Amino acid sequence: MSTSTLSRPQARRTTVLVVVGPAPGVPDWAARWAGRSGWTLQRQAGGGPGEAAAAAGPGARALLLRPDSPVDRPAERRPHVVAALETLPDDDAVVADAVACAVAVGGTLTLVHAVPRSFGERSVGLDGAVAHGLRVLDAAVAHAVALHPELVPATQLLRVRPHELVGEALDADLLVVGGPHSDHRGSVQPGGLGLVAHSALHHAPCPVLVAPR
Repeated sequence: MSTSTLSRPQARRTTVLVVVGPAPGVPDWAARWAGRSGWTLQRQAGGGPGEAAAAAGPGARALLLRPDSPVDRPAERRPHVVAALETLPDDDAVVADAVACAVAVGGTLTLVHAVPRSFGERSVGLDGAVAHGLRVLDAAVAHAVALHPELVPATQLLRVRPHELVGEALDADLLVVGGPHSDHRGSVQPGGLGLVAHSALHHAPCPVLVAPR
């Protein structure tokens, strides 16, 4: 693994962007994003979902590339970035990273929240789960627009199982998900990556960025 340091030497806290995938290079947009943010950039060629999952720790971001990534080659349409959200403010960084990526690739952004199918149609919890999802999306849109007023994201509230969220139906060129939950000391809580992030790394047909929570 080769490492090129893009962070400022005086930075008190280092954020690492680990790029994992089959090609030896780093996408131009990812390198620009890391450089503007003052982050340390690490490249791990030949890695896969397991390496990306291991790299996604407190304060770290892991970008898992796929062969012939749509965000790295000319396309007939603007690249589509999708952010899968659980709750805010835990996923503030997911929104911020998705906004930054959409701007970096000159693409569009959709914010998605899933209401699990475990809530039956007549379940007393379904209305509350839907209301929570709508509040999450409204807060996420406000956060995104505050970060970049010219980028107004679309939203989707889906009734899907977690693994279905990463399917091709989202039509994503880049999927942004949240990493492990951490406590107030920055330590990762037991359980590591959630099911959505785990499924995204192993099954999403597009590149996946795991953002810190």
